[in-house]
Amino acid sequence: MSAALLHSRSGRVVLGAVALLTVAVIAGMVALWPSGDVTVTSAVAGSAERAEVVAVSPRGV
Repeated sequence: MSAALLHSRSGRVVLGAVALLTVAVIAGMVALWPSGDVTVTSAVAGSAERAEVVAVSPRGV
């Protein structure tokens, strides 16, 4: 099937776009992949309060 795509101009454009997208995705994954030495901290300043559920609605509202 890919051999048939290579014989037409639109097929070559599509294959080129797919190849470019593949390279861009791989480059993005390499650039954004965590290195493993990340320290996770709380996003909220201060202490957290414990919540208590007092009722559950059967309607989901």
